[in-house]
Amino acid sequence: MGKVYRRDQPNMKSGRFREFWQCDLDIAGVYTDMIADAEVIKVINDILIKLDIGRFCIKINHRKLLESMFEVSGCNLKMFATICSSIDKLDKEPWENVRKELVDKGVSNESCDVLNEFVLKRDEPLKLLEYLKSSKL
Repeated sequence: MGKVYRRDQPNMKSGRFREFWQCDLDIAGVYTDMIADAEVIKVINDILIKLDIGRFCIKINHRKLLESMFEVSGCNLKMFATICSSIDKLDKEPWENVRKELVDKGVSNESCDVLNEFVLKRDEPLKLLEYLKSSKL
């Protein structure tokens, strides 16, 4: 289990008060077709449903998914770490600020438009899959 900050304790890194729980799962071994990755997501989903915590969002950060998004968006894959550092700010900043930072770093406006479609899309898993399959991006 990761660090937990109570509301009365400042987050030392940012000086803000916040509370969160973090749990990491790792996959050991070699698997094809991302089956193990999908199973981990399903286990997380099942656990959160059984805990009856209300609405929740599972955020997936997978290098191959990010590389694919960047490639489809027309981004230079040599800028992977640079683009990721900007995208990671979306939890704290609006897309407009992140977009400006990406453009300042050399990402084209067209690539930003496509990235926007990927990083801001939220829906149920099967609906997202259908959206991605039918997308003309």
